Amino acid sequence: MSPGNGTGWSGAASVLLRSYVADLAGIAVGYAIGVALVVGGVLMVLVGVAVGVVALYHFIELRVGPELAYTIVDGGFLVLGSILLLAGTAVKRRRLPSPPSARRQADAARQVIIRPAAMRLAAGVDTVDSVGVDLATRLMAGAAATLLFA
Repeated sequence: MSPGNGTGWSGAASVLLRSYVADLAGIAVGYAIGVALVVGGVLMVLVGVAVGVVALYHFIELRVGPELAYTIVDGGFLVLGSILLLAGTAVKRRRLPSPPSARRQADAARQVIIRPAAMRLAAGVDTVDSVGVDLATRLMAGAAATLLFA
């Protein structure tokens, strides 16, 4: 890795971290859009329910009187509220999805690390000889490169 052109270890780590954060941001944006749509839908349903409750109360009041109309409408709200509380409790007990895996970034890191090393090794084997690297060091470097490819 050459430090002068921005492809050093810190540059590779920065690219991988930005890639992982971008994946997380994509998931967060998807959830935010979903929440906004649900909130808008809930508000519209509440408006519709409010109009329907007023109409239902008026309908019942004309037939049986205001006291019994209040009782019927209130009982309906109690039953609906109980059902929603039970459903909310069931949803709350659900497991949340796990964050995304960093496998794609790890594969990219292998390519960032291995490709330049392999290119240097293939381009100038005699350069390695001029540095004075012994056979054991070459074998260990080759084994390390092989493990990174796997």
